[in-house]
Amino acid sequence: MNLRTQLLLLACCAWAGAQSLESTIDLSDGDPQTSDAPFGITLDPDGVHAYVALCGDLPPWPLPPAPWAPTWNNDKLIKIDLNTGAQVALATVGHYPEDIAITTGSSGTARHVYVSNSSSGTVTCLTPNLGLVSHIPLSSCFGATYGSSFPFGVLASPNGDRVYVFGTGCGTVDVVDADPNSSLFNTVVETFSVPDLFGRPCWLNAQTLAVHVCRGLDARLAGRRPQRCARPCGRRRSPAPRARLPTRCRSRSA
Repeated sequence: MNLRTQLLLLACCAWAGAQSLESTIDLSDGDPQTSDAPFGITLDPDGVHAYVALCGDLPPWPLPPAPWAPTWNNDKLIKIDLNTGAQVALATVGHYPEDIAITTGSSGTARHVYVSNSSSGTVTCLTPNLGLVSHIPLSSCFGATYGSSFPFGVLASPNGDRVYVFGTGCGTVDVVDADPNSSLFNTVVETFSVPDLFGRPCWLNAQTLAVHVCRGLDARLAGRRPQRCARPCGRRRSPAPRARLPTRCRSRSA
């Protein structure tokens, strides 16, 4: 790795003001030529392990001629033991992996791990031990120009039969069949549009998916200050912000 990359673990006490640094975990894909900069992290249901996406670096904009991703991006997902700090598994996924979702079996243990690969325009499905199951191509609105919807947020349905992948670059949501008993397992079975979507989605309940929308992204191209787009899902903040950010909800079958 070019620079030492660390995962910082915080010991969360009774309230947010009491957080303290507990330990750091060094991350490496074993290749000194690539950046090991991390992006998303998701805990395994066992409470002992976590999955971390190593995205690497961003290329200059506008993008250089293809293929540019292998030069700048990383393409690794690692599994770490939070007690020992050891890397227990490593997998090659797509370029610039970002967000991670886990589907669970009837026992509540991890069944499959899904990671969104922004530059590649794919989602990779793996076993909990990071064995490759499949690379899943997603819809693209950029065609031959970039060949990717630049997926970011990824979220499993409460029953684990669907995985929703959010194409930030295109305002699309690809629905992946995540039921291993289905004949359509790990294929995109539906795509619908949510203009200006951005960030990570969340479930309001078992059938309602909340999606952040941000109508100020294009303002950066015109030199105007865009809206702030990210805020956590969950209870409302108090006091309320001055301007309410738009949140678009759509009911989906779990």
